[in-house]
Amino acid sequence: MAAVVTARAASRKPETVLFASPDDIGCAQIATAWFSLLADPRKATATLAAPRLPVRLDRHVVAAMHEVGGDLAAVKARSLTPALLAGADLVITMGDSFDRLLLKSDPPLYREHWLVNVGVGVGDVGMGEVDDKSRARSLRDLIRSRVAMLVFTEGWVRAGIPRDEARVTRPRWHSEAYPSF
Repeated sequence: MAAVVTARAASRKPETVLFASPDDIGCAQIATAWFSLLADPRKATATLAAPRLPVRLDRHVVAAMHEVGGDLAAVKARSLTPALLAGADLVITMGDSFDRLLLKSDPPLYREHWLVNVGVGVGDVGMGEVDDKSRARSLRDLIRSRVAMLVFTEGWVRAGIPRDEARVTRPRWHSEAYPSF
């Protein structure tokens, strides 16, 4: 019986999660990087989609990820196309807003929108270098928490990563992810 279950699990195609963000500060890139670190690639993979290429990243966001061993240069964006959307099992949009027309597909997608508004890279008047670095770190940690909640809730976690190390502090659906559209 165990061999049948193992064979069936091995034949399953991994779930595909598509992260998309209209901004250029790096929210979706951070999520894709964390997903790749936390999720078992046999169970789920992440793809980064951008409505505009090339994607420019805020230098503070890149530095914040580098502090924890994340390399955003390794996360390659693909153009947000109907074919890419159709191949996704879950689409997660991020940022302050997102053009819903970019996400039209048939059949309808399973989507979530993670409202992320940290204000990194927006050039606020009077904000200094230290504040930008702090906000980039907050953004990195917030997105890590949300990705960890998703990975643990869906059972996609990579072997050997305990729940407390992933910093999952509450269930994924507790005011963290909003069903979109």
